[in-house]
Amino acid sequence: MPLTLDGISDLIGSRRYCFVIMPFGGAGSFYRELADVVERQCGLCCVRADDVPPAEPMLLEKVHQLIENAELVLADLSEARPNLYYEVGYAKARGKRVLIVCHRGTEFAVDLQGIERIEYEDTRDGVPHFHAELKRHIMALVESDRLLLRSMLVAPRSLPSYLLASPRWHTARTLSEATRERRTYGDYLGVVGIVSAFGALLGQEGVPELISAKHADRSLLDQDCNLYLIGSSRANDLTDAALALIQRSAGHPWRFESLRRERKTRLVGLVDGRPWEHVGDHRVSVPDHDYGLLIRGPHPAHDGRLIMVLAGTRSLGTGGVCLAATRPRLLQKIRDKLGASTLADRTKLIWVLVRAIPDPADNHASVDYTDVQEAGTA
Repeated sequence: MPLTLDGISDLIGSRRYCFVIMPFGGAGSFYRELADVVERQCGLCCVRADDVPPAEPMLLEKVHQLIENAELVLADLSEARPNLYYEVGYAKARGKRVLIVCHRGTEFAVDLQGIERIEYEDTRDGVPHFHAELKRHIMALVESDRLLLRSMLVAPRSLPSYLLASPRWHTARTLSEATRERRTYGDYLGVVGIVSAFGALLGQEGVPELISAKHADRSLLDQDCNLYLIGSSRANDLTDAALALIQRSAGHPWRFESLRRERKTRLVGLVDGRPWEHVGDHRVSVPDHDYGLLIRGPHPAHDGRLIMVLAGTRSLGTGGVCLAATRPRLLQKIRDKLGASTLADRTKLIWVLVRAIPDPADNHASVDYTDVQEAGTA
């Protein structure tokens, strides 16, 4: 059974964190210095492997999960230790941003030469200089993430905003399945991602109001507000109307079709001018893959307002596209396909097609098993 890091939630809650790779013995004071800069000056939590139980024999698995969930990995490689190099290599292989810190004059293997690093000296002038450089590098990374989130999510006129979703609980067929399942599907990732992003960008007062999609009134589409709709028409009654509204001038190429008799949902659209479709079969307990669609467009009746739809043919696709809209690693891929200026242009209609496969750990969508397939404008 995979390790669950309940201890990390107890330690930092839902805040973003920086994982520190360093020798444990004799590095306590330096770790406290790093933590002071990371937490007090940069606003991230700072976590080292020994901060979170258990220790042996599950140390390696714990380190893997701490790295995979970190926003940034900070590695002190002043001492040449194989386990530290392994952890840096694992972080790079998982696509994490790694920042190396080390004593001035530390020699590195050729494989590590291309990784960004800051050198420090234990002198009167060296310590404050190192702290300033560390803050500058971390804030540059943090601000790049904030810029991506703002470009994707935040309207020119950000208030009021409404988030329409219907998180659902998996219906367990066996007792073991019920014991294993502790999360809701699909919509949950969008709700957490959007609320967390808006909280970080605009503060608590800027977080969208949450409305049950099953109880939302059609008149919301006419109001002077921003709308974020999660789920296809199978779960969100306003999705079809919202898609039609923002695609009116583009001929409504993207849409979901509910095949209720066959218990299927079809997503159809145009990719490079050619018809594209995917059918999600709801009779299958766990699909081998699914597709999700993100469409963001200006509200045709209200300047400075956005309407965004995040939906899949199954909850797996919905979860995947919600991750793509709110997680920097996937947002970077969207930016690369669209271009930074297009992503930030809220006057354009953009669409993004995401493919997700079930994470073997729990059959949910996850960043590691989600990929941005196509993106374009209409």
